Amino acid sequence: MKKLLIVLFSFLIFSPALTETAKNPDMLKENVMQAINNRYSDDISVNVSSEGEVTLEGRVDTYWDKLNIYGTVSHVKGVRMISNQIAINTENIPDDMIEQNIEQTIRLNEMILEPDDIKVNVDGGMVVLGGTVSFEKEKQAARDVAAWHEGVRSVRNDIEVLPPKKAKSDENLKEVLNSIMENQFSREDQVKFTIDDGMVTLKGKTNTLWAKDEIADQFREVRGIKKVDNNLDVAMIW
Repeated sequence: MKKLLIVLFSFLIFSPALTETAKNPDMLKENVMQAINNRYSDDISVNVSSEGEVTLEGRVDTYWDKLNIYGTVSHVKGVRMISNQIAINTENIPDDMIEQNIEQTIRLNEMILEPDDIKVNVDGGMVVLGGTVSFEKEKQAARDVAAWHEGVRSVRNDIEVLPPKKAKSDENLKEVLNSIMENQFSREDQVKFTIDDGMVTLKGKTNTLWAKDEIADQFREVRGIKKVDNNLDVAMIW
C-alpha cells in the first residue's frame, strides 16, 4: 500500500500536466520571437516571466520600429505585459531640424484635420507633442508621424482631444460601443464597460494585450467619448 502511494505521489509531482506551467514561458518566448522575426531582421532579445511579462531588448533604427515591435508582440496570446527596453540606433540631428520635419509632415497628413493646432517641441531627440485636436485618431496619427523621423529617440504625446460641442447621449454612445464590440471583438466576451457623461470605464479580461489596447483606442475614436479608463486585464492561457 505504501509503495502504491509513493508511486501515485511521484506521478502527481512529475506529471507533464502539472509541470507544463514551467515549460510555458519557453513556449511563449518562442512564439514572441517568431512573431518578431516574421517582420524584423534586427537582433531583438526576448525574456519571458512565468506571469506572461515580456521584456524586449536590442536596437532598431527608428522609434516607430520600437512601437511597431511592441504592437507585434502584443498580438501574441499569453503576453500580459511588455517591458519595451529597445534602444534607438539613430543619428544625432539638430532638434530644430527634427521639429521642422515633423511639423511639415503633420501638415501633409490627411488624417490630421487641424495641423496648425498641434505643437512640436524637441530636446535631445525627445519629442513632446502638445496642442489640441478634435479626434483621438488625429492624436495617434501625430504620434506615428513623429515616431518614424530620423533623430527621434522618444515621443511623449500630450495632445489634448477636445470633446465635440454636441456630444451624443450616453444611451446613444452605449449603442455605438456595443456595435464595435459585436462587429470587431465578438470573441472578447469577457469585456464589460460603463459610461457616464461620456466617460467610459472598461473592465473584465481580453484574450490578448493587443485587444486590450485596441478596444480602448477604438472607443476613444467615437465622437462624444471624452475619456476611456482602461482597467482591462489580459487572461492567462495556462
